Amino acid sequence: MIVGSERVRGVLFDKDGTLLDFHKTWGKLGEQVILTLSAGEPRLARRLAEVAGFDMTTMSYAPGSPIVAGAIDEIVAGWLPLLDQWERAELEEWLNIQATSVRGDALQAASRDIKGLMRRLRSAGLVLGVATHDGEAPAKLHLTDLDVIESFDFIAGYDSGYGSKPGPGMLQGFSAKTGVRAETTIVVGDSLHDLGMAKSGGALAGIGVLTGPARRSDLEAHADLVIASIDDLPTVLGI
Repeated sequence: MIVGSERVRGVLFDKDGTLLDFHKTWGKLGEQVILTLSAGEPRLARRLAEVAGFDMTTMSYAPGSPIVAGAIDEIVAGWLPLLDQWERAELEEWLNIQATSVRGDALQAASRDIKGLMRRLRSAGLVLGVATHDGEAPAKLHLTDLDVIESFDFIAGYDSGYGSKPGPGMLQGFSAKTGVRAETTIVVGDSLHDLGMAKSGGALAGIGVLTGPARRSDLEAHADLVIASIDDLPTVLGI
């Protein structure tokens, strides 16, 4: 399937698992967060990992993990009943701080040359945005560290006021901010939440990538196209 650049004016990317390789970037932090919250109690660590869909042995995430597709407030809701000493707002703030702490070389781009890829897409006249379930502040820091933040005209997190995926709010926000209509925008993401946003928001296409925990078989029934990574986008778009 070639979407065709003449039909596309905008590309709205997920961040984690799409612009960033999910396991390589977030596996070690997942382990550190769970060990800190469990304070050395093995049973609690196992329960936190189970709720998070995280394998402590392989430091990898299951496709249905709330850390993969959910926003931080969803993770907090799952963990809070296990953590009597934490208040909701305190835990959410602490998790945002942990996400912000992943910087520099710890960020593993899901592209061989993410700067070159973004330049190529922009040179083709495309307007680019990011819609993530991470916080807006961490997202901007990560895109700054990747040296691609200037490529994006729209960056939204779960806390930016657009709601969460699979709702259409972030796609609608992208359209309102940039003037690029949803029906001329493709959504690129690694989870069913991303593809659900594409459908609920009336995007031209929802394209799944395999640089997150989801397998091809998880995405195919919900995506217009599944590609290995964002590096395949120029071929898809014919640019």
